[in-house]
Amino acid sequence: MTARSETFDLKKAVGSILAFVVIALFIVWTLFPIYWAAISSVKSPTANYGNLWLPWVHFQPTLKPWQDMFALPEVVSATRNSIIIAVGAATTSLILGTLAAYGITRFHFFRPQKRKSHHLVPVATHRAAGDLCDAVLPDHAVVRIAG
Repeated sequence: MTARSETFDLKKAVGSILAFVVIALFIVWTLFPIYWAAISSVKSPTANYGNLWLPWVHFQPTLKPWQDMFALPEVVSATRNSIIIAVGAATTSLILGTLAAYGITRFHFFRPQKRKSHHLVPVATHRAAGDLCDAVLPDHAVVRIAG
């Protein structure tokens, strides 16, 4: 081992700590609205206006707001309609996506024999498949596979 590898690398440690802090702040920034919505949904309507953040410490959670909401026939009907639309859209997307994927795998793309024409492959796949290739197969992988 060299003297360099045995020494503590302060720059690397500070970089790691800074990356951890940035990621932690991003996670808190992203998940806090979900936490707030969840605790607000189990508070009584009067408790929503106070400075009460911690369940079982600052307030007693209750499912009464949910029971009151689902007692309304309009909410039940709207929830049922949303579920029907969501399941129908997901099923339609799955069927059409499966058929499109099968078609893409069976389609024979034009590929000139010259080695320098590999830049046409991403253009051809994007033209045929659209966003599917963007999400599933990056361009560099297509070029590497195509040669």
